Amino acid sequence: MSNVATLPIEADRYGACVRQIYIRGMDLTGVAMRAQVRLMGDTPGKPLVDLQTVTNGNAEGLRLVGVDMSEGLPVSHVEMVINESTMESLPYAGELGEATSLAWDWQLTLAGRKQRIARGD
Repeated sequence: MSNVATLPIEADRYGACVRQIYIRGMDLTGVAMRAQVRLMGDTPGKPLVDLQTVTNGNAEGLRLVGVDMSEGLPVSHVEMVINESTMESLPYAGELGEATSLAWDWQLTLAGRKQRIARGD
C-alpha cells in the first residue's frame, strides 16, 4: 500500500484554477510532474485535463516555482494552473447550478518510475 496525500480542490468553472502547493521533504528540481482530471478516480481513457511540467508561469500545467529549506528539509513550491477555457469545457453533472464532482491525481517520475503523490475530488 502506498501513501498518497488527499488534496481536494474546489474551483469556479468561469475562471482559471490556480493553486499553490507546497511539498515538504522533497526537492522536485528536474522532476517530471503530471496531473490529470477525470470523471472518476482511476478511470481508463483520455483525461478531461492533462497537465504537464511547464517552466512558463503563464502556461497551463505544473511549474516548480522554487525550493527552500525549512528545518533542514527541502520544501518545493509548485504552482498548478488550469486555464479558464479548459475549466469552461469540463462536463456538467446534476442539476443546473449544482457543483460537478470530478477526480484528479498528481504523479511524479522519480528515478524513471511513476509515483502518485496526491489525489482528490
